[in-house]
Order: sequence, then C-alpha cells, then structure tokens
Amino acid sequence: MTPIVSFTLTSPGPDKPRTEATLFEIAATRPTTTGDGLCVPGFSAVQIKETSVRLRSALSLDAPIHARLTFAAPVKAGKPGLPGYSLTPASGMACALDLPIACALLEMGKELSGLAVAGELGLDGSLRPIRGVLAFTLAAKAAGLRGVVVPIDNVREALVVTGMEVHGVSRFDDVSASVARRGWRSAASMQRPHISERAALVDFADVRGNAAAVTALSDCVAGHADAVLVGPPSTHKTMLARRVPTIMLPLTPDQQLEVTKAYSAVGLATGLITERPFRAPHHTISALALLGGNGRPGEVDLAAYGVLLLDEVQEFSMAAMAALVTKLAGMGAARPMVIVTADTEVGPARKFALDRALSVLGIKSAPIEVEIVSLAELRSEATGESSASICQRIWSWQCPSEVPGCTEDVCRHVAPPEVYP
Repeated sequence: MTPIVSFTLTSPGPDKPRTEATLFEIAATRPTTTGDGLCVPGFSAVQIKETSVRLRSALSLDAPIHARLTFAAPVKAGKPGLPGYSLTPASGMACALDLPIACALLEMGKELSGLAVAGELGLDGSLRPIRGVLAFTLAAKAAGLRGVVVPIDNVREALVVTGMEVHGVSRFDDVSASVARRGWRSAASMQRPHISERAALVDFADVRGNAAAVTALSDCVAGHADAVLVGPPSTHKTMLARRVPTIMLPLTPDQQLEVTKAYSAVGLATGLITERPFRAPHHTISALALLGGNGRPGEVDLAAYGVLLLDEVQEFSMAAMAALVTKLAGMGAARPMVIVTADTEVGPARKFALDRALSVLGIKSAPIEVEIVSLAELRSEATGESSASICQRIWSWQCPSEVPGCTEDVCRHVAPPEVYP
C-alpha cells in the first residue's frame, strides 16, 4: 500500500514559532476487530472524535470508521520516512490532515504518488483553507515531490513556489474524480500570480504639514533607530507611522518568504508578501498574543523586517513590555523598527507612565514633536514629500537606480553597520 504524504508545522529552533513544515507519510490499515474505531498516533481523544465525525460526513459513510493510521517521518528527497512517528500536530493543524487521511482510507496512495496532500474537510465534503501552505509547498519541493494538492483557496499561496504542480480542489469529489480519470484538470485561477514592484497603498505625499516630523522619521529609518512620536490627540501620529515602511528598502526574496511563512502560519497570507509589514496591536493585547506562544507567531513575529507601532505605549502592560525587549533582542536582523506614540496633553501620572515605558523599552531617541495642522494646510492642494523622494534621499548612497525602491539586486541589501553604526 502506497502511503499519502502530508505535513505538520514545526519550529525552526527553540523559542521560535512554528513556521516550517515537516513532511510525513500516512498509511491506513484495517484492525482485526471492529471495535477499535479510528486510531491516530499522537492525536488526543477529542481530535480523533472530531476527525472521525468530519470524515464520516464528508465521505457519506453510514458505518463508523475502523482503521489504524501509521506515520513515517521525516520525508526527505529520495528517502522514505522512518516508521513509528507519533504526530503531535500544531494547534489547530489536526484538521489539515482530513484530506490525506481520507485518501489513505480509500487507498489512493498509488494514484497520488509524487504529490503531497493537505486540506480540511467540511461536513458537506467541501475543502476549507488551511494554514502553512507556503512552508508545506517549499518542503514538498525540497523532498523532490512533483506537486501538492491543496484547497482551492490556498492555491495562490502555493503558486509562490515555482517548479511545482499545484492542484486546487474545492471538494473531496474533485480528488476522487481526478484519481478516477488519472489526471488533474487545470483551471485559469491557478495561473502563477504576477509579483509587481512596490505599490504601497499609502504614501508620505498624503501628509500635510509636519515636515520636520517626516524628516526626523526618515532619519530614524536611515539610522536603524526606534522612534517616539508625541503630540496632542488627533495630530495624525499613527498616519505618519503607517507610512514608514514605504521609505524602507525592499525586502529581499528570502525575507519575503520568511515574512510570508509567518503570516501563512496564522492564516493571513493570500500570496507572496513583498511589502514591509506594519503591525499596530491595541494596548489591551495579551502578552501571549503580542509575543507569540505555543508555536503560534505573535504580533512581534508578524512585524519582522517592518514596523511595530505601540500606540499610547504607556497603556501597555509593563510585564509585556519587559518581555518584548527580550524578544526583540533575539530577533537579530528580523527585528522590526519600534515606533511608540503618546499624547502630550496628559497629567503627571501618565507622563510618569510614558517615561517608565520608554525606559523599559530602552528607547533613547529624542521625541519627535507632531504638531496640529491648520485647516488651511489640510485643504491645500500642495502635497508633502513623496515616499519615493524620501527613499531616494536617504538611500542614495546605495541605490543608484533612477527609480527609488526598485527591484534591482543593488537595492536589496540592508544598510551596512559601518555606514550607520
């Protein structure tokens, strides 16, 4: 019996979120007695029960499922997996094995040879999107497989990996029909996405007034320093911070894959992410959601290589801020730029809380004053300095191209420490 190849998300190292994929083989055997039910090594009793219910409903089975699954991992190029693997799926990833388990129960391994399979089955037999498809496809390519079978909603993400067959299915019947006719039907929606050049939805040209604040922010970007924005309420401090990624250098191809895998691990990726991330968690966020945990990326992980905005920083938990400093110190080159904002029209207590928060975070940059913009300036048709112009100004030492933020290799580098120590 030919096994089915699938995956689970694993961590690339200690204290790292689960953003990598480990391939393993699934084989199903029939027990000698009918009372064994479905046995899945490493699954909890609740996970086995829920999987059994989804499979019975999706496959329209009247009788209970009696099968024992065996796993073999890890699957590598030209080598079968080692039997006896006990799978402990990442949180929320057990359902991604519905489709490969169903294929193993129906003994489709021979027809699906060379393909890795993953997908969650609905009770009506439809396939729902899953997390980690980019890492899954990259692992399948590294293992020498020719392609992957994924839910139709995950096709665009899987197509980021070149040189692989990507077969999107919307129902389990599509898999059965493809196996029956020994071929896969291609669809127009499965064309590889065109990766365009930087096309940010926001631009510093939208900012009216506060030219000094824009200049100070660009200096912080050029010097790889964190920034503190202070000013009265509603002076567009968040608006300024939101545009900072547009004046950073473009992500390298490896960084794009790393960022996309993190977003894919939480189900937020719909294709290759080419822009610098921007995350702005609310001050009521828990430390677990901010820093990540249980193998799940947190807001800091999602902001890697981009900008992390802490709006009204004095309202955040000091324990979370202290843990954030440790997290940032261990991120290396992926560390995001931290921008904090605070209102100046506050009492002594909140002023003390702000100073304490900045001290905990270790931010020593001089505060950038954001002033109130007059109504006449807001109504003016004159635009501010564009992000392209700022990018050319601060990166001109290494970007000789006529187009700031171009996709040429010369622009895809991080500023060397000897330039901005």
